[in-house]
Amino acid sequence: MLKRLIFMVLSVLLLTVAVQAQALNGVTTTILNVRSGPAATYTRIGLLTDGVTVQVEARNEAGDWLLVNGAGMRGWVAGQYVSLNGDVASLPVSGEIIVPPQGNGSSYGGKTISALNVRSGPGTDFSTITTIASLRRVVIEARNNVGNWILIHSQDGSIRGWVATRYVNFDDGVSLNALPVSQEVIGGAPAPQQPAEQAAPAPAAAEGIMTGVTTATLNVRPGPSTSNNSIAQVAYNTRLAIEARNPSGQWLLVHTEDGSVRGWVAAAYVRAGDTGVLPVSEEFVGLDASGSTPSLELPDEDSQQLYDRLMNTPVLHNMVNGTVVALFERGRELGNNPHVFMLVGDSVTAGQPFLKGFGQGNYDLGPYAHLQPTIDWFMVPPRPGYNSSWTNEGFAARIGFTAAAVFDGLWVDPNVCSEGPIYCEYNYIKPSVAIVYFGGQDMQLTAPYTFQQNMLGIAQTLVDRGVIPVFTTFVFDPDLHYIDTLLYNNIVLDVAEVYDAPVINLWRAAQALPNGGAWEGDPVHLSQGPTFYSFNGEEGLYGVTLRNLLTLQALDELRRNVLSR
Repeated sequence: MLKRLIFMVLSVLLLTVAVQAQALNGVTTTILNVRSGPAATYTRIGLLTDGVTVQVEARNEAGDWLLVNGAGMRGWVAGQYVSLNGDVASLPVSGEIIVPPQGNGSSYGGKTISALNVRSGPGTDFSTITTIASLRRVVIEARNNVGNWILIHSQDGSIRGWVATRYVNFDDGVSLNALPVSQEVIGGAPAPQQPAEQAAPAPAAAEGIMTGVTTATLNVRPGPSTSNNSIAQVAYNTRLAIEARNPSGQWLLVHTEDGSVRGWVAAAYVRAGDTGVLPVSEEFVGLDASGSTPSLELPDEDSQQLYDRLMNTPVLHNMVNGTVVALFERGRELGNNPHVFMLVGDSVTAGQPFLKGFGQGNYDLGPYAHLQPTIDWFMVPPRPGYNSSWTNEGFAARIGFTAAAVFDGLWVDPNVCSEGPIYCEYNYIKPSVAIVYFGGQDMQLTAPYTFQQNMLGIAQTLVDRGVIPVFTTFVFDPDLHYIDTLLYNNIVLDVAEVYDAPVINLWRAAQALPNGGAWEGDPVHLSQGPTFYSFNGEEGLYGVTLRNLLTLQALDELRRNVLSR
């Protein structure tokens, strides 16, 4: 009897230890380095993006580092950035050192969209090491400071070097901004004094000229800048002969196959081979004798008017009106869900911490506790795999997007959807509200008229489907393109006014922030602090936190006055 009792007690104790030592689950609350050991001094072996679910196997003795397994990798991460479903003290203690995978790189992956030259350094001034084929899987290790070149290696490790960023289609969840910055030169060789322009032959047409295909309707300009007025347009999926590039490679001198149109187009919207091998040109096409070109710079009085209009538009403007209510009612008749919203935007939306923390329970409302019912309101799964609109990773917001891209089916897996991203997203989740943010990228690539037409197209597409568009003015480094920023943000206001739509005037609110809410050294993206959803003063310092708060407040206005009717 005594032996049996002892056996039972030992069994209970062993079971208790087993329960205490079981693995937990967790969700990352920001972009994290994954390391081979439990300290920042250990080798970085990968990256986990924000919102990734991981299995937490163990902790170090102090409990501030966690051994996790998820998203195809296993390693150590800082515990403070993982939201656990249990007590960290219940995890077993480990000091295991993870052996990094063979070769260089991180967990970031992508696929080439064209045959590419692979160079020894981040620029066309560096020699070509080899070429890599189209549709080849690659591991992405790092980026240069500007982000227009990335360091990659092939999965078998046989190829390693630098390629132009725009010719690699990143996997879902991969953020260019999260990549470490590097200036590594493969083999240690310095850049040559003269560009090796003919280091490798370009893909060529029969006549020996590189060709490409447009991925959007493009303005054709007399010079390589948006400060030159459009002289023509070429339609989506038009084949072009490519003659040259400007020094930065952002513009291409092209002509149509029939020779009827010739001029400069934005390289980002032409699918071609490695344009770095093209000759450099700054030719102006069809100039008058004076050689002058139109300028986007406006007279001082017009600039002041643009500024005044932005500053006089409330931070939360026109949130509730008869048009908005009527639009919601029509959307409800179409089957739109009042507990679901969608995101339409570029890398500021898709590549920075935006709204996800509300769906992960990783937030501190501070003095804004009255907004909690709005977080709860949208805690409805919009589709399988996502607990709410807060965490949903949709089709219509993506790194690399401009306003035109949301209509382009090239950005959507044809096995999933055969339409443009904005149509796919609506059909999948049937939202009642859309948060729209474009401008910083468009301003550098498209003419004002083109941006206006694309934004009007977005508005009309949403309104046709009974979705309330909420337009957000964009932030840009105030030391760069200031007049352009005023002009393009006024276009956002114009479009909202045409449709009597709500506006989040983030630009105005961010004027009180350091650097106008823009990230130092990155004019397009918002500044980030240590946390992104803590409203105890950080909203007065960082653009990301401010945008999260203002968007939550805008959704709160709509919930209380429109969606809950």
